[in-house]
Amino acid sequence: MPDLDVGSEAIDTNQVGFLSMLAHHSQLSLPNFIRLFRNQSSSDSRPNKALFELPVPPNSKRAHLFPHWNSIVRSGVQPRWRSTKPSSQTTRPPNHNSIASHTASIRRHIRTGQRDGRFLVLHESVLKLWPEVFISPIGIAEKEDNDTRLINDYSYPRGCSVNDFTDDGNFPSISYNPPGDIARRIHKLRTEHPNAEMLLMLGGIPQRFGTCRSTKTRYTCSRSFSMATWLSTCHVALAGAVHLRSTLWQGR
Repeated sequence: MPDLDVGSEAIDTNQVGFLSMLAHHSQLSLPNFIRLFRNQSSSDSRPNKALFELPVPPNSKRAHLFPHWNSIVRSGVQPRWRSTKPSSQTTRPPNHNSIASHTASIRRHIRTGQRDGRFLVLHESVLKLWPEVFISPIGIAEKEDNDTRLINDYSYPRGCSVNDFTDDGNFPSISYNPPGDIARRIHKLRTEHPNAEMLLMLGGIPQRFGTCRSTKTRYTCSRSFSMATWLSTCHVALAGAVHLRSTLWQGR
């Protein structure tokens, strides 16, 4: 595979062309193509090589959570779908209008995902190989310092979105109290390990939550670029959740 130009902010079209050609010539299914891209094998099935299985600690009240974590490390997050989910998407939703004035920023986001190995960027034509892909629109949330956050809207279109078709029956309950939880964690570690160095992970949402990539069997896609119309020169970006990048589609 061609090496990426790590110093450039432009989408690496050489890699796009190579991987798109490989997809067409190999005729691999989407799961198997993503396994190839992630270098997964029978001896190392991890979709994210930065994650490792953890030994189950004895006499721990959280011992039941470790098998779940180890399963995610081995196979990724395994979503369940409702019986109402169709085998293919009949209508491709447009992007949100919020992206209209942020084309350059979106390109940088896609480029960063491509460079970091989180996005598999391909030509639009590969969608004909994988009709099971569902497309979700994207939007932009503005941040401080004129920065933006790329949002994959898995809740749209209403009634037939990725979220609507996701079976949440096995979702764990989550309590969310960031300041208190962080303070208790720091106090606990300092009490138990008074001489150890404590580290705190910093970074944006992609850095904090990008460690648990979803499984190869989650076929979702988000349109990423927009300006004029859906062209044959579009590109598709496939990641843990599959992202679709087009050169240019009038948003809603």
